[in-house]
Amino acid sequence: MSSWLPNKDAEVYRDIFLQLKSELRWRVSDSRSLMMISAMYVVNSKSLNVKKLISLSSVIKDSVGAFSALKSFVRYNLAAMLLVRYENPEEKFAELLRIYNRMVEKGFSRGTFTYLSAFCVLSRTDASIIEEDLIEKALSLYKAMKKEHYFLTSVSDYPLAILLAQNEGPIEDLIGRMEYFYRQLSAGPFAKSDQLQFLSHILTLEQNTENKVLADRCMEIYQAFKDNGIKPKNSTYPAIGLLSLLDNPNEEIISIVELTNSLNSEKVFKWYKTENFMMAVHLIMSNKIQNAEIIDTGIFTAIETIIQAQQAAMTAAMVSVSAAAASGGGE
Repeated sequence: MSSWLPNKDAEVYRDIFLQLKSELRWRVSDSRSLMMISAMYVVNSKSLNVKKLISLSSVIKDSVGAFSALKSFVRYNLAAMLLVRYENPEEKFAELLRIYNRMVEKGFSRGTFTYLSAFCVLSRTDASIIEEDLIEKALSLYKAMKKEHYFLTSVSDYPLAILLAQNEGPIEDLIGRMEYFYRQLSAGPFAKSDQLQFLSHILTLEQNTENKVLADRCMEIYQAFKDNGIKPKNSTYPAIGLLSLLDNPNEEIISIVELTNSLNSEKVFKWYKTENFMMAVHLIMSNKIQNAEIIDTGIFTAIETIIQAQQAAMTAAMVSVSAAAASGGGE
């Protein structure tokens, strides 16, 4: 394994991952889950305390039913999400469970995606948004998304629906903006897919930039990565959406390519090239959102929100393909 990475945050990320791998190797079989947890700590500038992570994950496991999705390894991801954000994570988890049950009562399906969506409700940036209104608007928005793209839309879109529903605009306007991005980008180099829909949702979250500007940036970023030896895959489309929020995203391309290649050369990460690209984007962006100039533009909240959405979606995606995460439809 190489002893150098071109980014201080990347070195911290690797060190946290190795510590988690050592402590949780018998509890979490999917290294991608540990990669996500490691990124959460770095992006939020938090130090890892493995004992607290294990303790909170045990509380989560003991608080849910026998068939709950939180009996699986996803409880470690949720524990990390609570620990990096709150000083009182156990109390916040109890609140999250209450929100989850309310969402189920309103019509959301039971399972991992609704737990992660409940976290999005819990951590909403605008405290003036009434919880009940947000849940109802998000469900209506999800149904409208399903109407537009029946086969592409699934419960994996729940977290984005919660985040999008926090916008003041009417649902029709949000759907119209999503459709604009989907049409424009699919007419370019992007393949029609659920990940392109995810990208269109991310772009819709950023309401302070013109639609055409964001769409053009995405196509420029796509080509820039291709020119530098990384052809974007469908699964990496959301990362392009994240980068498009920057005024000059091309300035970060070389750094991301360099960091991706360095992570690919690390023995512990070499089998996860797609994830390494996503993590490189997250780590570079975490540096950007700590920059005072970025914060002054008001883009900080948008970037933080989208990273949160991506982490939720990636975590849920891992669960959906893992036999260890089979929840049997339980609560």
